Amino acid sequence: MKKAWLKDGKILINDDRQVILCEKCPCIRGCDNVPSIVTTPPGGGQVGVEYEYDAAALDADLPGDDFHWDLLEKPAGATVTDSGDSPSKGLVRWTPTEAGGPFFFTLRATDDCGNFSGEQRWPVFVD
Repeated sequence: MKKAWLKDGKILINDDRQVILCEKCPCIRGCDNVPSIVTTPPGGGQVGVEYEYDAAALDADLPGDDFHWDLLEKPAGATVTDSGDSPSKGLVRWTPTEAGGPFFFTLRATDDCGNFSGEQRWPVFVD
């Protein structure tokens, strides 16, 4: 049986398995879905020209969820930041310094409560 109540302005959930304290959302392990990165990255770039990928993620059980973005695998100099449009988006940037490839990226979106992460891996070829 699931129970929820407020304590010190935070939601406290008990689903008979564990209790999780969370600032913004009801984060119950076992019912919170893994976020999905729902955009497709560009597969090509040019030497000296900034490569950009405005990634978006979706958490089906918590629409509008905010995400923390990380690049787990990346070429030197690549970064990811919140895109500014929405906390559900992350902006990957990289300026290639040499032609070739594939240069691999692995992007992770972690939900607001830190329970689950979705990942996307892709290659980029540079002319």
